[in-house]
Amino acid sequence: FTIGSANVFRLYNDVDDPGSEDDGDVEDPQVYADRLAKFANYFVNDMQSPLIIGLQEVENIDVLTDLATAISNAGGPSYTAALEEGNDQGGIDVGYLYQANYLSNVSITQLGAGELHTYDNTLLHDRPPLHLSADVNVGGTLFPVNVLAVHMRSRGGINGSEADRVR
Repeated sequence: FTIGSANVFRLYNDVDDPGSEDDGDVEDPQVYADRLAKFANYFVNDMQSPLIIGLQEVENIDVLTDLATAISNAGGPSYTAALEEGNDQGGIDVGYLYQANYLSNVSITQLGAGELHTYDNTLLHDRPPLHLSADVNVGGTLFPVNVLAVHMRSRGGINGSEADRVR
């Protein structure tokens, strides 16, 4: 079985979510539909439908659900979406798509969401790592897997007023 990962570069939907961290980041409906179709094609045809896909820079669970639907509509398998909201000011998070019919005992845990940076006591993780553990059924044999989706802080601000903290 395969496990994949992809950064979907700020995949926002076409819905305004007032009060959320990504308030104001609304994609044009046609651009959103085109991006979903492009990613679906990529996951199905190029990546050959991995059993588990770790994703970075996803707006929210609704976007992952839309992506799972787009993959299914493109002839791919049925995926279950999982995402935990993080601390990113731009509203991007990490999440998973996984083929639930092959997995059992699935556990998804966000790590270190409240952990503080020793430099200035601010939150350490903008997008906390997301751990998936499960048993994968391959021909009646169960294989335990542990997957970690990580999207570290960007280098933005490395030379600005936050340079010391970022470095």
